Amino acid sequence: MDPMPTPLDITESPSAPKARQLATAFGEHWGGEFRAVSAEEHSIARELIALLFEDIHHVHLSQALDQSGFESEIFDSPHGEVRFVFEAQGQRHGRGVFAFRNSDSKTVLQAPHTRNDPWTGKLTGEWMAHLDVRAAAWNTVSRNATHNSDIARATRSYFVAMADAAIDSIPDPSIIQVHGFNHDRRTTAAGRESSAIVSSGGEHPARETRQIVRRLSRHLDHVKLYPLDVLELGATGNPVGRRMRQRKAGAFTHVEMSRPLRDDLRKNLRLSQRIGRSLIAD
Repeated sequence: MDPMPTPLDITESPSAPKARQLATAFGEHWGGEFRAVSAEEHSIARELIALLFEDIHHVHLSQALDQSGFESEIFDSPHGEVRFVFEAQGQRHGRGVFAFRNSDSKTVLQAPHTRNDPWTGKLTGEWMAHLDVRAAAWNTVSRNATHNSDIARATRSYFVAMADAAIDSIPDPSIIQVHGFNHDRRTTAAGRESSAIVSSGGEHPARETRQIVRRLSRHLDHVKLYPLDVLELGATGNPVGRRMRQRKAGAFTHVEMSRPLRDDLRKNLRLSQRIGRSLIAD
């Protein structure tokens, strides 16, 4: 479980207190009875998220959120207002929590395993709150809750709908999923020595993924690129990456961080900021 995070060491501003609240808000909406997303709901989710990408104050947004069983709240942040979207009470079905800002940024962060991969939710929250990221998403039901509740495996989910909407709304979007791994579960020497394993989800790493590896390597040792440096955790079955390859649009990057690295980022606030900035598309 992600403990309540310590805020990043940022310069105080009038928006800083609300930004710190935004960074932790995903954890307040955990739980519910998981329900698989139907094809019809997936299509509706795609349209709803497209509205949020178009304008977080869209004239039709309130009605669309209500019809889909979501509520929202506005947070201030150093990079502008953020609309935080969550399932309404009594309608929690593991669809996720989402945050959007009006921005020219093309970076979208996703944390599909916030409590199974400790600190990934916290880091995603801090980066969304304090850096210029277009949108972010967090899971709200454990991947182990049911046989099909793993958002990183479901072919229909609000995370995949978010990818579709990003492709529809953002020129050349960059979707980055943040995951965590343990060294003792790795099966190769390269995996056991890695601080991070980065992949495009396919056999040919995308240009954006290669650039992220180069930027991360300025601050970290043993950043490995799948499948050139390591043959584990390549995310080849990830449905978001698969959808983006099918549509031949944007870039998908799957970032696996070791437990020691996640612990370091939790404690070293300046390093956390550097790693977050390294993920943001140029």
